[in-house]
Amino acid sequence: MISTTAVDAYIEKNSRRFVDELKELCSFPSISNHGRDAIQPARDWLADRLSRYTDRVETLEAGGMPALYAEVKGAGRRKLLLYEHYDVQPVDPIDLWASPPFEPAETDGRIVARGVADDKADVMARIHALETLKSLGEVPVTLRFLIEGEEEIGSKTFEKIAHDHADKLRADGCLWESGSSFDDAGRPTLQFGCRGLVYVTLRVKMLDFDQHSGWASIYPSAAMYLIGALASLRDQDMNIKIDGFYDKVVKPTEADRRMMAAIDPEIEKRRKLVG
Repeated sequence: MISTTAVDAYIEKNSRRFVDELKELCSFPSISNHGRDAIQPARDWLADRLSRYTDRVETLEAGGMPALYAEVKGAGRRKLLLYEHYDVQPVDPIDLWASPPFEPAETDGRIVARGVADDKADVMARIHALETLKSLGEVPVTLRFLIEGEEEIGSKTFEKIAHDHADKLRADGCLWESGSSFDDAGRPTLQFGCRGLVYVTLRVKMLDFDQHSGWASIYPSAAMYLIGALASLRDQDMNIKIDGFYDKVVKPTEADRRMMAAIDPEIEKRRKLVG
């Protein structure tokens, strides 16, 4: 088993190079909104880095921007899926940048560049963690990297990629793109889960053409029906009223409740943040 002391020593010895490699990745203008030609160089650069640790590096795509997949065999039987993305948001308005967005600059101990926090730092942190484990011994579990190329434009083909390659993505656990951070007090935090998303389009048609508001008592209003539908989704205490919504929710244990009660929710700071 690799000791944490050895890990710390390796990271300390290589920290400057780790930072420089992150800055190199941030120098690629991988704006997915600009098309495949804009993001391909960053994908190729990452593929080259991962190929140093495994011969299972491939492109997964379904008509949109390419995702990168890599599998690194581990000593144990368990598999861990690591999700990240290498595409970034556009840089406008450019005049608000103190330095060029794709020329990473170090300021007050921080790297300033487009996409450094979302999500290239996570990508490189995990690749550097893999390097560290490989250099000091062996990887304890099989790692499956999935690095998406269109997260910032709504993951348009990600669902199809996931379905088409479900066997490759099957794992005992998954670490999402940003699973750790610091709170306002500077304390390290680790996130064990997050909310999902569901998109629903509602359309209501009542009349063939608009009517004057004076006829509101006679003709039905599509807008009011939509308002009623939206209002029916939850009650005044923010509980979701959709049948079956909570059926598979795992209830917190008493130990969970005690742990959560001890966490500072930083309510006052959040109130000040939003006014």
